[in-house]
Amino acid sequence: MLPGWLRGLAGLSAAALLVSAVLWLSTIVLLRVALVTYSLAVAVLLIALLAPLAGRLRRLHLPGSLAALTAIVLLLAAPIATGVLIYSRVSSSFDELGTAVTAGIDELRNLLVDGPLHLDQTQIGGLRDSAVKYLQHAAPTPVAGATSVLQALSAAVLSCSPCSSCSRTARRCGGGR
Repeated sequence: MLPGWLRGLAGLSAAALLVSAVLWLSTIVLLRVALVTYSLAVAVLLIALLAPLAGRLRRLHLPGSLAALTAIVLLLAAPIATGVLIYSRVSSSFDELGTAVTAGIDELRNLLVDGPLHLDQTQIGGLRDSAVKYLQHAAPTPVAGATSVLQALSAAVLSCSPCSSCSRTARRCGGGR
């Protein structure tokens, strides 16, 4: 026979092992279905973010669907407006940036030719050509940029679809009075 304290400790150890195994298996399952997990996490965060605004809009006697749509449009309008403002500021100073970059490249070229490395013009031309090729391949094409924007928008739309069903379920269960 084992003492009582040892049996209690064995029981606690078994419970800790069981909880650890359940957590480990849950993590493995969640990692296997990462896309669904991330979508649901984004949906829950969007519900938490948009619920107060949609509630205020509903108190102004807007229908629920119109209040939710207005909240989503306002949520999407904030980063879009920020991007437009940044683009307008950058595009207005683009000529100055081009002049500064050209001056910097000329100064670097002079340093490489007249400096301690004493490179000749053909070596510098080869380095320039390889850098330009790298930048051309690294920079996204307009089609790739448009594709990225469409993917982001479709992800936003897909993540909003669980929002409506989750909020309906919460209201049905008494959480969204």
